[in-house]
Amino acid sequence: MALEGRYAITTEVIWPDRAFVAAGTVLDGFPATMPDLDLVMVRPGLSPATTDQGTLEPETQMIGAHGLRLPARFEGTVDGNAGAETWRLHLSGNQTFLLSRSFDGTARDSLGRWSADPTASTLILRDGAEMPLVVQPIPASGALRVVDANTGRAFEGDLNPVEAETLELSNMTMGGMMTYMADAALFEHCVSGATFPIAQDGDYLALEQAYLADRAAPGASLYVLLDGGPAMRPAIGGPDRQMVVVDRFTRTRPDITCSRQGADAALTNTF
Repeated sequence: MALEGRYAITTEVIWPDRAFVAAGTVLDGFPATMPDLDLVMVRPGLSPATTDQGTLEPETQMIGAHGLRLPARFEGTVDGNAGAETWRLHLSGNQTFLLSRSFDGTARDSLGRWSADPTASTLILRDGAEMPLVVQPIPASGALRVVDANTGRAFEGDLNPVEAETLELSNMTMGGMMTYMADAALFEHCVSGATFPIAQDGDYLALEQAYLADRAAPGASLYVLLDGGPAMRPAIGGPDRQMVVVDRFTRTRPDITCSRQGADAALTNTF
């Protein structure tokens, strides 16, 4: 792109279905000789300073996809297809999101994974439902606009950035892999890929007893189904941290894994 002698060089790589973005170099004026340019490949949500180290704190402040500074919290009322709906959305730098939507006094919470769509400058939010949710960053205000995934039409009402703590969700049906060792239980959520400690309150005891009875071996992972959600709980010897709170334990499924649930399925000759 060139405008009044000012040049910007960028590139984008999509693999396999998520955007990997290259940070470009902006040239002021028209140089007499071509300078050396460094294009550092940066995954959405990661910063160049951390990519070489191979590790990243999930809640580290960073520049995310489409110029968003993540993690960030957004709130607002959206005039959707079914009427006015209040959104509370938390986007993390590790490409997971927490979302609570309320309509007519009824709340629907979801935990999922976001990916960047560079062709439309939008973020795609997938929480396991048949139809994903779509939001579009507004550079001028730093807000988000909710977009109809079918028509591409933007709904009235923006989600504005707010200074707030991480969302706490509940009453979600969550499937994932549980492991238990040394009195510590972990839960890997299949849809988002996020891993949480499991809080030892609510219906936790029933979950632990079912795990111990159905696991293949000590410390082995086991698919469990529960109702609950992530919330802040006191950690042993440290500050509060986000844990999965079990509102109600449903069942175990020794024959199921997260990878099997994520397998591709053909649409030909199906209904």
